[in-house]
Amino acid sequence: MVQRLQPTQKGLLPHPTGIVLPLVEADMIEAREAEGPRPTFRGTRLRASQALKCARAVGFEILQVQPSNPIPFETLMAFEVGNEFHRKIQGIVMRQLGAAIEVTGYYPEEDLSCHADFVYNRYLFNPGQEDIPIKTVGEIKSSSGFGFLIITGQRRSDEGPGPRDEHVAQAALCAMAPNIDAKNLHFVYIDKDRHSIAEWILHMDEPQVRYQGLSPRQLAEAELERMRGILGRLDSGMLPARHVPGFGRVNHVPSPDSRDNPWQCRYCQYNAICSTIAPTPTPLDELELPIYEGE
Repeated sequence: MVQRLQPTQKGLLPHPTGIVLPLVEADMIEAREAEGPRPTFRGTRLRASQALKCARAVGFEILQVQPSNPIPFETLMAFEVGNEFHRKIQGIVMRQLGAAIEVTGYYPEEDLSCHADFVYNRYLFNPGQEDIPIKTVGEIKSSSGFGFLIITGQRRSDEGPGPRDEHVAQAALCAMAPNIDAKNLHFVYIDKDRHSIAEWILHMDEPQVRYQGLSPRQLAEAELERMRGILGRLDSGMLPARHVPGFGRVNHVPSPDSRDNPWQCRYCQYNAICSTIAPTPTPLDELELPIYEGE
C-alpha cells in the first residue's frame, strides 16, 4: 500500500509581502535613480527615441529636469524582461544576418543622434547580376499582450495594425542619419506575455495607410522639423507647450491613477511638476525647475 504523505507544517509560512521582492524593488529603484539622464552621442540635445513624444516632456529631458514621478517597480521589471529579449535577438541577428548592433547615427547639423538596435545588408536576388545589398535599420520593441494584439490587428483600433507611429519615426530618423543612410526598416515586436514575435519590413519611401499616407521618411522629416521647433523654444528661453502629437494641446494633466486622455501624461515621469505649469509656452526664468546635478 502506498503511503500518502501529509503536507508539512514546518518551514516559513507565505510572507504577506515577500522577503526577496522588496529587496529587488529597492535595488532596482535605487539603481534607476543613480543612473541619471542617459548620455547622448557627442552630447546632442535631441535623440531619435524622443520621436512623437510630448513637446514639453522633450524640453524637460533636454533641460535634465529631475522626474517628479518615479517609474513604478512593475514597469522596471517589465523593462528588465524586455531588455533580456532585446539582447537575445541582437545576438541572433549578429550571428545569422551579419548585423552590427547598437549602431550610432549622428546629424552634425541638427544636434540629434540615435542608436539603432541593429543594422544589416538585406540582399535582394537579381538574376544574371550581383545580388543587391539594401541597408536595413532594425528596431526591437517589446509590448504587453494587449498592445501586441493591437499592432498585429488581432484587436481592433482606430490606428489599425502595424508598427507604432513613434517607433517608425524613431527608426526612420536613424535610417536618415548621414552616416547610416538606410533604405529599409525592420521592426521586431515581442509579446512579453505570450512570447510571440511579429515583424515588419518597411521601405523608407513607400507611403503607408497606417501613417496617414506618409512614408517613413516623410514621417521622420516632419518629426525632425517639430524637434527643431522644440529646440527653438528652449533657445528663446521658453519651456515648450504641453502638446502631444496626435492629441494636441493638453489643457488638463490627467492623474496617473485615472483613465483620462492623453494616456502619455498618465505614464509621464514629469506628471506632477508639469501639472503645476500652464499648458502654453512658459518663460523659463519664471520657473524653478529641479535640475539634475549629477555626482
